Amino acid sequence: MALCPPSRIKRAAALAQSAQRRWRSGSMIGRFLARLDRDTLQREYGVYISPKARLGKNLTMPHPVGIVVGDGVQIGQDVTLFQNVTLGRKRVANEGYPVLHDHVVVYAGAVILGGVTIGAHAVIAANSVVLTDIPAHSTAAGIPARVLPGPS
Repeated sequence: MALCPPSRIKRAAALAQSAQRRWRSGSMIGRFLARLDRDTLQREYGVYISPKARLGKNLTMPHPVGIVVGDGVQIGQDVTLFQNVTLGRKRVANEGYPVLHDHVVVYAGAVILGGVTIGAHAVIAANSVVLTDIPAHSTAAGIPARVLPGPS
């Protein structure tokens, strides 16, 4: 089984954050370079992270393959996104984008759509479809995702 080396994981996150900084510079050259970073992410990793998305520090992508992050998505600090995660709008007419607070973990294949908020330290299980808000310090799983009961 081949594992993604740590240097490639850090490079993918660094490219995403570089694209974000360059896009926010507002200059034509900065936006051009942001698009180059975005294209490199797509070509080398199969990851699309919009330069317009807001990324917090220490974004981790242990398996940077197939991750899609839309324009208005906000991601807090120390968030982990596994492979094939999708964050974006429900419909073209719908203006809401997901907001992920600090220390959220989103496992493989999860889809988070619409103007939902994922609370701090929440965990989204693999292949879940999140369409409603998830409170902090909770775990959500299923299609559609429901908050699982915690230990009593």
